[in-house]
Amino acid sequence: MALADTIIALARGTWRRFSERNRAPEALLAATDAAIALSDSFTREIMARDIPDLNRIACANGCAWCCHYQVGVTAPQALHIAAKLTEGAGTRSLEEQKQKLAALDRRTRGLDAAQRLKARLGCAFLDAQNACTIYAFRPFGCRGANSIDADLCHAFLEGTATPEQRNGNWLHKVPYEAQRDLQDGFHMGSLENGLRDDRLELTAAVIVALNTPDAAQRWIAGEDIFKDARLPEGA
Repeated sequence: MALADTIIALARGTWRRFSERNRAPEALLAATDAAIALSDSFTREIMARDIPDLNRIACANGCAWCCHYQVGVTAPQALHIAAKLTEGAGTRSLEEQKQKLAALDRRTRGLDAAQRLKARLGCAFLDAQNACTIYAFRPFGCRGANSIDADLCHAFLEGTATPEQRNGNWLHKVPYEAQRDLQDGFHMGSLENGLRDDRLELTAAVIVALNTPDAAQRWIAGEDIFKDARLPEGA
């Protein structure tokens, strides 16, 4: 079995207890916890191996150029982030975080990916030092993001990257592909359990999850609670 197939199978397996526990909201959150644990184990395994050019990855605490992009999540991820924030797991208060989310949402609602990048607005989960306030439970899409050239990331954000740079090799594919395959497998597992195929914008989705009473239970039951948080067509 290819490595990608193994990762996908493991990620799909994180949903096994969801049906065993009668599709309860806490079981959905537990499935997401299991997928995050799997993601962290992949990262440790990758960093422990002698993989060519892995030491070229330029990402570091406080480097947040990539945190200005539009981030897509599925409903389980948004519900999980909201649950963690409600538990106090973030590094800022829940009320302050809600204010940050609402302020960014007012400026980014309805933007496509190109418009979102052009706006040059940082993620609502960044703090004053450009550190992620939900790093331990950040979205899967953020987990695989990496770059071997931080200056080029800055150029992408400023719109000054040349066509040659844009078409060049600027990320390390090993961590990127591992996390992509995990995200795909986790999404497949949710669909296999009859859950909605919701593809959502991070900021808007977390706002919905935080502000909707019994959000997880209602979404599991099939209610379209995230209808206003879907990514624009083609995003």
